[in-house]
Amino acid sequence: MNEKGFSLIECIFSLLILSTILAFFPLLIKAYERIDHAYSTEKDFEWNLFLMELRKELRTSNGWVVTGNSLYLNRGQEVVVYEKYNQSIRRRVDGKGHEVVLQKVKQI
Repeated sequence: MNEKGFSLIECIFSLLILSTILAFFPLLIKAYERIDHAYSTEKDFEWNLFLMELRKELRTSNGWVVTGNSLYLNRGQEVVVYEKYNQSIRRRVDGKGHEVVLQKVKQI
């Protein structure tokens, strides 16, 4: 009478709770992946913004020349240069200025 044990109903109830927790585990992993992807879109945003601006500048230019790691665009009397500078790509107009248009670039 005084013996306390683990009955079959308690065992089934414990397995039910465990299986419920394990059933939600893949949903938790998927939610984590979505959150991680939401934070990593900043890199994609910077890349897409760079491409849009470069396309716009290519359309408005009279001509362009690629030499080494630099892109030279002729816009009337101005020469716009996109070149690698350290770990970034910078934009310069007529050899002046230093506008960073893309960061953390390994090679171009």
